[in-house]
Amino acid sequence: MKSLLGLLAIFSIMVIASIACKEDQLGEYMQANQLIKPIEVFELQGGVVGFTGTYYTIAQDGTWASGPVLPGKEKKGPPTAKGTLTSEQLAQLSKQLREHDLATLPSYGAPVVNPRIVKIKIGQDTKVLNPKPGETSQADDLAIRNRYKAIVSAVKSLCVNPGTSP
Repeated sequence: MKSLLGLLAIFSIMVIASIACKEDQLGEYMQANQLIKPIEVFELQGGVVGFTGTYYTIAQDGTWASGPVLPGKEKKGPPTAKGTLTSEQLAQLSKQLREHDLATLPSYGAPVVNPRIVKIKIGQDTKVLNPKPGETSQADDLAIRNRYKAIVSAVKSLCVNPGTSP
């Protein structure tokens, strides 16, 4: 009987430790099967009428939408695709955000006329990637751009609705 209780105690400790490790791997982006803050990605092209492009939004509960950014005030147009991410997909996204360290991602680069830019918003924090290289080494420039690319790719790959195109 004592050995059975001992085994149960060890098993309980292992389960609690694995849950704690799993939550730690998700970082500061997810808690209780939800994102801590909503995430928005904008791929924009500047022009005479202002910025146009595409947006992707993921709410804390995993509902997502994508659609056009309307010219003028960078207003989001009606969604052309929408859906809901599973808790596994939210965990996958959280891991990608942690791996590419969204929290410390800087706004980067210098603006140019009619630029193609990327904006990533997490909660109220906005990060902007401009096309012209910043004042860093070529290797650092590439590393920052790759972090943006990976985060945008992670969001876009999850915001896919079969039968519709964002």
